[in-house]
Amino acid sequence: MRARIDPRAVAAGGLSLALALLSQGPALAQAAQPQQAPSAQGAQTVGELVVTARKRSETLTSIPESVSALTSAAIAAHGIEDQEDISRQTPNLQLNTRQDLTTDVVIRGVGAYGDVLGVGFTIDDAPNFTDQSLRIEDIDRIEVLKGPQGTLYGGSAIGGEIIYHAKLPQFDWSGEGSIEGGSFSTVNAFLAQNLTLIPDKLALRVSAYTAQNHGWITNKELGVDGNPSRDWGVRAMALWTPTPSFDALLTLRHSYIDNGADEYTAVSSITDFTYDNPLFEPTYNKRSTWGVVLKLDKRFGGYELTSISAYTKAQYAQDVDISFTPPGVPGQILLTLPGNRPTEVASQEIRLTSPTGGRVDWLAGVYGDIIQNILLNQNAVQNYPPPLDTTVVNDFDTRRTDIAAFGTANWHIGKLTLGGGVRLTETKARATIFVEAGGLPNRIGQITSKAILPKVTISYALPNDGIIYANFAEGMEPGNVNAVSTAPIPFQAQRSYSFEVGTKGYAFDRRLEYELAGFYVIDKKHQLETNQFIPAEGGLVTLISNIGDSRTYGIEGSVDFRATRDLTLSGSFGTLSARWTHAAAFGVPIDGNVIPNSPGFTGNLGADYVHSIGRNLQLKLDAETQYTSGFWWDLPNTPGYEEPAYWMGSARAAIGPESGRWELSFRVANLFDAKYWTEYFPLFFGGASNYPGCPTCVNIGAIGAPRAFYAELRVKW
Repeated sequence: MRARIDPRAVAAGGLSLALALLSQGPALAQAAQPQQAPSAQGAQTVGELVVTARKRSETLTSIPESVSALTSAAIAAHGIEDQEDISRQTPNLQLNTRQDLTTDVVIRGVGAYGDVLGVGFTIDDAPNFTDQSLRIEDIDRIEVLKGPQGTLYGGSAIGGEIIYHAKLPQFDWSGEGSIEGGSFSTVNAFLAQNLTLIPDKLALRVSAYTAQNHGWITNKELGVDGNPSRDWGVRAMALWTPTPSFDALLTLRHSYIDNGADEYTAVSSITDFTYDNPLFEPTYNKRSTWGVVLKLDKRFGGYELTSISAYTKAQYAQDVDISFTPPGVPGQILLTLPGNRPTEVASQEIRLTSPTGGRVDWLAGVYGDIIQNILLNQNAVQNYPPPLDTTVVNDFDTRRTDIAAFGTANWHIGKLTLGGGVRLTETKARATIFVEAGGLPNRIGQITSKAILPKVTISYALPNDGIIYANFAEGMEPGNVNAVSTAPIPFQAQRSYSFEVGTKGYAFDRRLEYELAGFYVIDKKHQLETNQFIPAEGGLVTLISNIGDSRTYGIEGSVDFRATRDLTLSGSFGTLSARWTHAAAFGVPIDGNVIPNSPGFTGNLGADYVHSIGRNLQLKLDAETQYTSGFWWDLPNTPGYEEPAYWMGSARAAIGPESGRWELSFRVANLFDAKYWTEYFPLFFGGASNYPGCPTCVNIGAIGAPRAFYAELRVKW
């Protein structure tokens, strides 16, 4: 009998090992105080932002690779609430939340297309595979790392890494809150409170949010909202600092979201938009997530030993209209059976970091995880209307394990720095299919992926506190096994080889911060999710395969200019050429075609104005506009299925005291009322329409939110 490993046991075992290591408090523990990095939140001049992209505190402009960061102030000023808002701030990043609450994220043409992971997410210092589409609340900063990040972040970071840093507990009794209302009957509320339980020893931060709206999709035939959303969550963080050389941070979080499921609108063409979706019954997605992370830091002699133990569990439920027939016409629904197995993820990382400031600095560590049932795994189809004929179409169990050892080092020679790193990693993936329409039960597929993932950098310090740099990195998206298909078919690992050169720094007495980078990426055995409508399989069937080889290249740049004391101007752009070099889709060569979801140009222009208006009040104005060029949704690049270019915009006006005690703001999202798709499936029904009243409605898609208005009150104490 094959022994089964409980993810909770792995987390507990890793925690025990970490406590054992950290309890070996050597005499050197008293020798040095912890290094105090400047606070990113308190930075007063352009370019002083401190990030931890390379798992140590560094200024943003000292890192020899492309890293974008959004502070809590920028998150508030730009009205950033979800993943789509993040993508508009970052060139060559496409990030949307899918109808099933997972994410589509592509960085520089490489990344996560549907169930392919491809871009990693880190939340509360631990890898996240469950609720990447979380609401942006109580976040201190967001870091976006571009290019393969396998050396430090492992598999599933082949395109990059997106890191969320929550606001930490403070040793005081401060707090903050907000309430927002607006279009689509939106009502959002947030509250956070710091609690000092033992002065300078034990602090607690508790936060909670609730967000609900009626959505922008209607079902007038049934008289209901198509995609209403109800989202709430709580987080508690306890910071314990018994000595100057040791601290522990415990994070507990829970979130729940309930919204419309697969509210895809059937249309005749990609330029045919409608916000009404006449399905024959209401739909829903439900996801409940629990997470715990324990981070332990022990400092001795300038060194730092860190342990991060994490466990996350997510339970899903779904009811989807898969026939797309209008009310009154018989159809089918896909629903989650009560026995649906939860997603469980347990991970453990232990690393040792050397002191900085010398000729050489380094870090080394080990990592392991177990990821179970990352997909909805027990679904059935019911015919409608009654009598109900329930047929199980998906019943499977998936399991992935990762183990790795990694290390990086930097050698400083005057103004020149040579860096390098490597990760030795092994991933085992296994899927057992118990019931599948048209197949035999208890079929098993498995695959093992091994890799050595190097990274090499060289940088030279400039007089303006900037650098010029070049780097090479290799990434791997591990192989896996198809479970939502007719058979557990394995697909192989994807490998990525990235070259980047760039410069970043300051000018005009640090009033201007700039970054410019060029990149070239070669991908081998590029993984891609394809979808086909097969009624016998319950509708949309997902199949992941190695499409072939691809290459992407482009240029990115950004600038922030403090034109006057009150006015700051910003801009960014990204060009991208992403094409298949040797690939085939359904047996048809697609060499030279553009990779889906890869716009050739993205750009952003913004202005931020802050002015004192008397009585200690400030007026704050923020305006932005973003441009996305046309891009393809399908592999064959069929004429008529290219997303048209579109402009987005936003504006915000706020007033409040200079102390920041309160702020009243008004903002408009999608200022130009752009019509665009967040997902689109050409010829979904194989060229035929399931709509009796619309014989040309052969495509389906998810429409982005139209123009919306909001008012918000924020308070601090």
